Amino acid sequence: MLLLLLLLQVSASCLWLGRSEVVTSFESSCPQFFFRETPPNEAIEPESPAWICQRYKNQYYFATLYDRNRRIPVYSAYIYQPGPGKRPKTWLVEPQVPLATNASGLVQKDLCKLQRPPKHPSDKLQTFSKNGQANYGTEEEIQVIARDTVAVGNLADGSNLSQNYEREWTLLNYFNISLEQLSKSQAILQDYKNLTGLNRGHLNPSGHHSDSSSRTATFTLTNIVPQDEKLNGGTWNNYEQQTMIRKTQGCNTTYVVVGAVPGNNYIAKGRVNKPSYLWSSACCEVDTNHRKAWAVIAENDNNKVQLLTLGELEDVLTQLYGRDRVSLFDGDCPRE
Repeated sequence: MLLLLLLLQVSASCLWLGRSEVVTSFESSCPQFFFRETPPNEAIEPESPAWICQRYKNQYYFATLYDRNRRIPVYSAYIYQPGPGKRPKTWLVEPQVPLATNASGLVQKDLCKLQRPPKHPSDKLQTFSKNGQANYGTEEEIQVIARDTVAVGNLADGSNLSQNYEREWTLLNYFNISLEQLSKSQAILQDYKNLTGLNRGHLNPSGHHSDSSSRTATFTLTNIVPQDEKLNGGTWNNYEQQTMIRKTQGCNTTYVVVGAVPGNNYIAKGRVNKPSYLWSSACCEVDTNHRKAWAVIAENDNNKVQLLTLGELEDVLTQLYGRDRVSLFDGDCPRE
């Protein structure tokens, strides 16, 4: 009976699935993470962008412009709200990135591949493995997957799983998304294994958020880059944990945009770009009439962070990208 109820729950939720939203602009989808609802301009936009309103448990927590060719984020934007809490351990992937073929509308993808095999002797549930062959899960296994998908994708309330994070294992084994599909336009866990001198560096760090869900939301592979491990655990961490606390004294709302400049080197056999620089910028609203801003930049092979004004960082990024003038925030955010 329990198995039947689980099947009915998943089947009913499938009536709501099948379309994956491709976000065409942050302004129309999740503008709340940007000062004056103004994202950075097109001067740092990649050739194959994915605009992701990072969603977890049916709620948006931050925004990421993702480079699908280099498989790294260009930047993540969020509101700084630090608080006590444990660091999450589970890494998530973003289903909408491999499902999106372009950024011009909606694409269809059937994520409901759970079905009961007819007259199977052991009364197990049919699922799909990485190679596309049918597998069968026990009732205990189905309870686990049902719990995970409801917890992560909110299937029970009818939300769209493809607009939420999922665990890589879940997508591969239970939703007929192949490893090839998943890895085509985003990094996967395998890409970050056996690294030497590098580790997974958050652009939007979990420690800048105050509750469990908002912290977990940052643990998506679309929010990390290969970062020099000494930098990540050294001066960059000091900036995230100490300098930000000091700089935000007196701020009511602090908008943050953290990014990575693509480099010439790759990891994972050429799949994932290693950024040449990491940078962070912040615009703080003290009150209605007063604002302040600051920024930092660091080479991704040197444990040194340089503190800059917002205008200085925009100048540096303009030179590094070699395109139009870079603008990271609305013009009312001070550049000096």
